[in-house]
Amino acid sequence: MTIRFITMKDPHLSFGFQNNVRTAYEKHISQKLDFIKSYCQENDIKNIIFTGDVFDSSTEDKWSFKKYRKNKRQLEKFTNSGIKLYSNVGNHDMFHGWESSDDTIFGEMVHDEILNNITENPLIYSEDVGSVKIQGIDYSNESNVVEDALRVFDEEYYPQSKIYKVVVMHSNVTPRDEKITDFTYANLVRDYPSIDMFIFGHYHVGYDTVVMQRENGKDCTLINNWNFTRVVRDYEVRLDEHTPEFEVVTISIDAIYNTFETVTETIKIPFVSYEEAFKLKEMDSLRKTKAEIFKFFEDFDIDVLKDDSKKDDDELIKKIVDTNDYSEQAYDKAVEYLNNAKG
Repeated sequence: MTIRFITMKDPHLSFGFQNNVRTAYEKHISQKLDFIKSYCQENDIKNIIFTGDVFDSSTEDKWSFKKYRKNKRQLEKFTNSGIKLYSNVGNHDMFHGWESSDDTIFGEMVHDEILNNITENPLIYSEDVGSVKIQGIDYSNESNVVEDALRVFDEEYYPQSKIYKVVVMHSNVTPRDEKITDFTYANLVRDYPSIDMFIFGHYHVGYDTVVMQRENGKDCTLINNWNFTRVVRDYEVRLDEHTPEFEVVTISIDAIYNTFETVTETIKIPFVSYEEAFKLKEMDSLRKTKAEIFKFFEDFDIDVLKDDSKKDDDELIKKIVDTNDYSEQAYDKAVEYLNNAKG
């Protein structure tokens, strides 16, 4: 038996949210999706596994039915071609990154049978000689929740046949400890010895696919590609280095020796240059505004607004902001943040 699928990190689809910075976003994202669909058709691949954050946001005040339909049509390119789409739940597939995904855009896509939730319904291939189980783990900002889910899957036992275990998780995972790291490769491979493959989402930076050996001799494959979108919500993610990519995974079961063989291949997705995709003048202005806002909140003690005696003093906000020379965009954003803090 041979199983093939592709895995793609964090699509962050947001068709219908075009703005004056992302001038050609929809065209270029659609071209990349078409490339992936054609690759699947040419290579007879029937399953795509996303690593969460299928959509860039699920807040009720931003998404309309028209925008939902635009994004749904993009995914229907695959489902209408006989390609099934699977994903765990990323933080942007939830409300504000911590509530349930049931009533979000992700949940609606599952309800409409466009997406399959691989956490609630794992993907299982099974034959007499062995089985492959692909289990999703949803995003959580509490590491113990993710660790508990990993432990449950690691301890699953299948006495009738051999099992090859694959985890798709939405956490910041890096080869070595970095400032943003939730898990490192070494501690996952050590702490969950029966898991054969980890596929990572959430952290947009990409690393080469690696195979790590354990002391018990059971190899572990770790897949951590660059994410699908080079720029999300108009911030930069190492644009000079970032090449969108996906991973082709082939898992074969040898019926004679009752063993598993894994082959992976990283495929680069064609993309346009930064200059072609974005208006540089507007992007430079955006970066300047964000730098001003960062400096403002670095210098200002926001706790002063939490004093009860100051709560109704709107003049305080104006005075604080007016003491510095900020652009109009930075002023508006600072007032927005400060008003939220007062509330």
